[in-house]
Amino acid sequence: MMKLLSYAYGCAGIAVITVVMPLDFLFNVLLPGRRNDQRARSRLLHRWAKFSAGLFGCRVTTHGRVPDHGLCVSNHLSYLDIPAYGSVAPMVFVSKADVRRWPLFGAWAAMCGTLFIKRENKGHVADVGDQMEVVLKTGVPLVVFPEGTSSGGETVLPFKSSLFQPAIDHQWPVTPMWIGYELDNGTVAEDVAYWGDMTLLPHLFNLFTRKGVRATVAFGEPLEPGTNRKELCQRAHAAVEALREKWQPGLGTGSIAMGVRESAAGG
Repeated sequence: MMKLLSYAYGCAGIAVITVVMPLDFLFNVLLPGRRNDQRARSRLLHRWAKFSAGLFGCRVTTHGRVPDHGLCVSNHLSYLDIPAYGSVAPMVFVSKADVRRWPLFGAWAAMCGTLFIKRENKGHVADVGDQMEVVLKTGVPLVVFPEGTSSGGETVLPFKSSLFQPAIDHQWPVTPMWIGYELDNGTVAEDVAYWGDMTLLPHLFNLFTRKGVRATVAFGEPLEPGTNRKELCQRAHAAVEALREKWQPGLGTGSIAMGVRESAAGG
């Protein structure tokens, strides 16, 4: 019975987002002539990220100073990372192009100004670099997941360096960020993280039945970009790993399952 109630609650929440968010987009972005205003789109994300985090019963705790500009780099566990981060402050995200085709989620992400990247296409990476410049000139923090995939959270996967090049070219500060989860009934790797061969809808509805989901979000000190993207990539990875070692809930207690699998969600 409780599962049915959780499913009904989740469906009702999705229905609210599906109906009301486009109206919010229409009246606060399109009609005022703000189609290309990334600040307006980031505020849209912020509003609906707070609603979505509440829908999942996810309480977010932050550590460190929240960035208000520049490039931000983070580990990646789940689609829940977006509402968790977005509930803290207005942000724009870079995501893999496949997400644009996800039912509902793709349209929501597009409304919120997400930049979609075809990582396998080096020319497209360069095009996204130009779009990143447009976003960052507005002063909105831009979040990338340089692992290029998601994991169960036991470690921070190696970073791909391609999206660090615009930070070098324009000397943007790079803020390391880390996110991790706890929950009362279940495991992070199986019930919160979205990775491996998981499929979206079963995972989503299972997550609605989990209780006491808590996200820990940690922000490090901004890094000077320097002149070498691979060196910057290594420094950023080390900084995110240091945040994990400091703030990961239950580190070493087995609360997060071991292992790394190819992403179903990666950004």
